[in-house]
Amino acid sequence: MPPICCVCLRQQHGTEMYDIVLGANNGIPDYLLIPHNGDESLFSDDEFQFTDRRLNGLVLDPCGLQMERERTTPRVCYSCNGYLPRSAMPRYAGGDTGK
Repeated sequence: MPPICCVCLRQQHGTEMYDIVLGANNGIPDYLLIPHNGDESLFSDDEFQFTDRRLNGLVLDPCGLQMERERTTPRVCYSCNGYLPRSAMPRYAGGDTGK
């Protein structure tokens, strides 16, 4: 089975994936904070809670996260990796309909 993108939840064969390795003492890159459970969210406050508390409130698929004792690695597909650093969300990520 191909890996799942933690942002768009897609699982595609042959798609390049990027591992964003977060060591125990690293902060989260600003661009990864974009898919967050904000003020106008359809989700409850406790819906996106993770073992790594730095990720709490981020709308991420846990299947796209590798959690280990010393590090957490969000896996992001090629498409999402291109959008996030530009402070944008891919069209279908997190329920966005592109409107």
